[in-house]
Amino acid sequence: MLRCENISLREGWFDVVQSKGPKTRRIYINDELSDFLKNYNKKIDPFYPEREFFFPGYDSHKHLSEGFVSGNFHRFWDLAFPDFTGDIYPRAYDLRHHFAWANINRWAADGMDVNVMLPYLMRYMGHQTIKQTLYYFHFVPDFYTTFQCMELSLEDVIPEVPE
Repeated sequence: MLRCENISLREGWFDVVQSKGPKTRRIYINDELSDFLKNYNKKIDPFYPEREFFFPGYDSHKHLSEGFVSGNFHRFWDLAFPDFTGDIYPRAYDLRHHFAWANINRWAADGMDVNVMLPYLMRYMGHQTIKQTLYYFHFVPDFYTTFQCMELSLEDVIPEVPE
């Protein structure tokens, strides 16, 4: 539902308007994504020169539906992974989940203070509280080795208790 008026590819940002309630937040995008969107804009503009939405539906005054996104996500998934035999299909929304926990796990593995970084992630994801952001955090097998190393560093902090 991104309106053309809420994106600046020249300055590298877009505004998420009234997502998760009556609030707006600005998301800054990197040069690679900005270049990709500029290319998309150049190609679609001749077809929808007066479009209201950056990603228009079949009508230039309507946006793509949620069904369009999920349907195409499944279609692309099937093309990319034809041998997939899982009972539960991934959803486009699962990429958001992955983004959150991958950042938290990476910060912890890099020795960064996750508590300092969480407010940035909370704001970026549009959450009102850090608790909402922590919903996405899970220890995953890839992180377990890092967690063990972090735990070992705490052994000197808490002294052994004699019997």
